[in-house]
Amino acid sequence: MRKYILGLSAGLLIASSVSVYASNEIKAYLFPVSVSVNQNEINYSKNYATINYEGSAYVPLRFFAEYMGAKVEYNDSYPKINIHTFDQDNVKSMINSKDKDNFFEMASYSKNLEYSSDEPIYLWSTLNYMGSNSLTITHGEPLITYSLSDSEGFEISSGTNQILIKEVWNEGDQLRTTFPLALVEEYNTQKSKQNNLEIENKHPWLLTPGSYKISAHLKYKTNNQTNILKNEIKLLVK
Repeated sequence: MRKYILGLSAGLLIASSVSVYASNEIKAYLFPVSVSVNQNEINYSKNYATINYEGSAYVPLRFFAEYMGAKVEYNDSYPKINIHTFDQDNVKSMINSKDKDNFFEMASYSKNLEYSSDEPIYLWSTLNYMGSNSLTITHGEPLITYSLSDSEGFEISSGTNQILIKEVWNEGDQLRTTFPLALVEEYNTQKSKQNNLEIENKHPWLLTPGSYKISAHLKYKTNNQTNILKNEIKLLVK
């Protein structure tokens, strides 16, 4: 479905809100190139960009690490960058939710029904095109978004780039996305502000004990008609 995949021959550039530690300045150039992961094109928000330095491409570390299910921490005291990865190999789901229309089937899965408070949520979604003919759709980015809500009704959602993207889906095309742990981090931040409390977890991408609902959302247009799919998975954190 995607036409171009960028090979990254060099390192990755961290992009975050912290100050940059550097002993020397470099001269780099913005590199307006498309980047794909497993044939899924990545569209940056306005805060991120690919740069070219001495013939090598550098992409934002935080953006891609979180896209692939890891977390990045920057310690300004050392300075040091910590990347936390989680075991995602041979993961089987304990619960799933599915929705479909005339063109797509979207399924969402969770590794567990119950999580401990020191365990990251691992939830993912797949989107399969069921048609035999090519289909052109328009949508925001990302195509699949997520929301997280608790038993008190507090809810937070991942944002969507309002610039519409037009793409063609062909028979057999599919997409897989992972629930972004950055959404848990944002939930903890907003929840603590609402209650005037500090985040209790050492790692802000972990949920405190309670009942939660995670929803996956798909919204796209074809032939001037808006189509919406939604999955919901209820989880318990102990």
